[in-house]
Amino acid sequence: MTKKRLASFVYDPALALYLPFDKLDSVSFRSTDAYGHLVSRIGAVWTPFGYKFDGVDDYITIPDATILRPTSFCIRIWANLADWTPASFSVVVSKSLTAAATSATFICAFTTGGLFRLQVERITAPAQYPTWDYNVSGFNPNSLHCFEVSHVRRNYNAGDSLMVIDGKVVSTTYTANSHSASAIEYAAYPIAIGAVRGTSTTYPLACTVPLFAYYVRARAAQEAMDSYQLERDYFGV
Repeated sequence: MTKKRLASFVYDPALALYLPFDKLDSVSFRSTDAYGHLVSRIGAVWTPFGYKFDGVDDYITIPDATILRPTSFCIRIWANLADWTPASFSVVVSKSLTAAATSATFICAFTTGGLFRLQVERITAPAQYPTWDYNVSGFNPNSLHCFEVSHVRRNYNAGDSLMVIDGKVVSTTYTANSHSASAIEYAAYPIAIGAVRGTSTTYPLACTVPLFAYYVRARAAQEAMDSYQLERDYFGV
């Protein structure tokens, strides 16, 4: 059976950021989507399996752009968790200045207790930051896993986020964290992969990431499953 190829370039207006890291070995490079964002790598080491983040001060950053400020979004990331410690809070991707609840649009992270989390935030005080969690502490850390989460901007509640992990829809635990009915702003902050970037590098991630995709719309479960099936064959999972 011939191994399927993973696209080096994808033209999809809703795919605002596409980074097949196993093909992008440079200190700075352009994203391989329709927008060609300039991407900067700080410290993360390239390997044939993607970028390896050391959990200390490595990150990849993408400057803000209008297309990166969505009303709904979807994040898909492949990660090998061999170096991640489940007792730590480690940011996968953030659109923020700090980890404070008043300084971010969203944060996607592996959290204390072995959870995979999406946190979206209302910046204007009073801070409101609902979260959706799924326990991944039992995952095989020496294997690649695919994490996809979509979020629809509404008066947020438990049903406004869809999480698909390794091609399966999972049931998440929702925590309102003071959120009521106010809209959550999408601010002009940079996107950072592997940490929260502001005045310092915070909550760094220790793992290897071969692929990251960011859509400016929510995706349906079947779309997530289809992408997983294609990419798992490429990665040999």
